[in-house]
Amino acid sequence: THSNMIATRLDLKNAIFISNGKSTKLNDLDKETSSFFQKSPDNSALDFILAKKAVLVEGNAEYILLDSFYKHLRKKEMFKDEIAMISVGGLSFKRYLELARNLDKKIAVITDNDGDYKKNIEETYKYYISESIKIFAPKEAEINTFEVCLHKCNEEFINKHLQSSKMSKGTLAYMLKNKSEAAFRILNLLEDEEHWNDFKIPDHIREAYEWIN
Repeated sequence: THSNMIATRLDLKNAIFISNGKSTKLNDLDKETSSFFQKSPDNSALDFILAKKAVLVEGNAEYILLDSFYKHLRKKEMFKDEIAMISVGGLSFKRYLELARNLDKKIAVITDNDGDYKKNIEETYKYYISESIKIFAPKEAEINTFEVCLHKCNEEFINKHLQSSKMSKGTLAYMLKNKSEAAFRILNLLEDEEHWNDFKIPDHIREAYEWIN
């Protein structure tokens, strides 16, 4: 079948995936991981499996902005480099990385450190990190989320262009409470090429894009 929606209802342990003249069988998946993907409500698992490379991100705000960041840095769309960007919940990263260990492709995870890089990145993902899998997150404890990271890198830009009378608690508080809306507003601003002169892409995202290419 060419249908992701049909294939996602199957037990991945019993499926054979054919891509670029090669076949892959995922019969080494543990029962819980296979069950997780059968119950997933969308076709992200198949997009992940069939992509040559993949970037995993944690939430809607990252998904909204990171393709634009890639296009600015690489001067072309991510899919033209045969890279799929997939948004997964933070608790689901391990399921995807379990799947990735059976696949011959590069996987970059861009995520938050949630206040403790050593515990939440180094220790949590040490079983999965390899030559083909790498985790990218800010190392500073105070830069604990994507919104905090964006604000710290671009405080002057964000305060200038996002600030309004409705933001009595400041732009960062607004971004944390309205993650998707804030991301869309920044994306719209960055459609003006001149705004890139004053906007900085966080270092860990730059590093992820350099590594995966």
